[in-house]
Amino acid sequence: MRTYVIGVDPGLDGATVAIDTERDRNFVYFVHSGIERDGSYLNGENYLAAARSMIMRASQNMGVRPGHGMHNSVMIEAAAVMGRQSGQRTVGVNWGIIKGCWDVMLFDIVIIPANVWKPKMVGAELSKSLGKQASCIVAERMGYEVPTHRPNGAVLHDGVADAILIAEYGFGLEKK
Repeated sequence: MRTYVIGVDPGLDGATVAIDTERDRNFVYFVHSGIERDGSYLNGENYLAAARSMIMRASQNMGVRPGHGMHNSVMIEAAAVMGRQSGQRTVGVNWGIIKGCWDVMLFDIVIIPANVWKPKMVGAELSKSLGKQASCIVAERMGYEVPTHRPNGAVLHDGVADAILIAEYGFGLEKK
């Protein structure tokens, strides 16, 4: 039975992705910028609806279902803010909303810090030299057709690529 694994780049400009574990680079996603907000915070009810819709699309489009063990897990990047950084409350609240939504759906949650998954998936040198583009390039090299621009087409958007790489990293943990 085919299954999928979920990766989450939890930023307001991040994304949530379900990848097909059969390795054919099939995935479904939604970007967080498209979810209605309550002020500067994600609306939890709308995030939950978007996550459920993504799971249904994964089941229909890929012919997959949530599996057992790690495949029934969500890999969420740890919230990373430094002291006195502006917006740290917003980052923490939104991260909690995302985590809470997956808790409600009874998924196991694996929290993966960026300084753990990114060096292994992207590499320090590529990340330093290319910045936001690095994740997009690596995901494309792996065979994913990654949407790299925001809906308005103006600015590079690495949220989907980051979420794919987080899911791939988590899937690699399961195989060990």
